[in-house]
Amino acid sequence: MSSKNISFGSIGVFALMCVSLPITAFSEGAFLRNAQPLDDEFRGYCLDVAGAAAHLNLDAALQTHTCKYSEGNEDQLFEWVLPNKVHMPEYDLCLAVDEIAEGGKFFVQSCSDAEEQSWILTPDGMLSPTSGLDLCLTLASERRHAGTPAWVSPVFHVREVSLAPCDTSAQAHQQLR
Repeated sequence: MSSKNISFGSIGVFALMCVSLPITAFSEGAFLRNAQPLDDEFRGYCLDVAGAAAHLNLDAALQTHTCKYSEGNEDQLFEWVLPNKVHMPEYDLCLAVDEIAEGGKFFVQSCSDAEEQSWILTPDGMLSPTSGLDLCLTLASERRHAGTPAWVSPVFHVREVSLAPCDTSAQAHQQLR
């Protein structure tokens, strides 16, 4: 039986790769998911295009929907494109807001240099327009069924999403991971 020595350098490289995985995953398409539990929905809420499959509505305002951890979740996958774009690779569209003001609604649109498509994700997980750093993507307090019948299991839920003033007391509705 032979024994192999593992160097501290190898361990360091492995540790660095493990730490960088979440960043790499977001650059290849990942959920924009709430970081803190809001209710009994353990799957979390992910930014989502309304509808599904043949009923997908790319023109409708975005919402948050119970995260879909299976096939068919392309309508919830985003990637960060430097320096300040959030892109949906499946549809080649970018995250946008209809107005940079409280109550602004989120959409996906053809990518451009418009300020309504320029974002910053803060180290504590808040997504803000670069020209409105006092505003954050915010999940609504109320949830509703996502259109699936109540007898279907698991039940999916939806929360509306809009821009609201960034506030540490609202982090449960504003912090993403």
